[in-house]
Amino acid sequence: MAEIGICALVKQCLKRRLADEERLGREPKAWEKERNRLGASMDWRFRTEDEGTNLRNLYTAEKQ
Repeated sequence: MAEIGICALVKQCLKRRLADEERLGREPKAWEKERNRLGASMDWRFRTEDEGTNLRNLYTAEKQ
């Protein structure tokens, strides 16, 4: 789940060059505060119960 959050941060907040370290510290905090204010959430594509079945097919195909 952390990887998805980092990906969203990069795509939505850090997709541009920031001028200095201070701004690099401020921008993600402001982005996070706004997402929390809006109640942003993740939209999962499959249920946890299905995960083993879905991923098992991928791993089996790689080994062959």
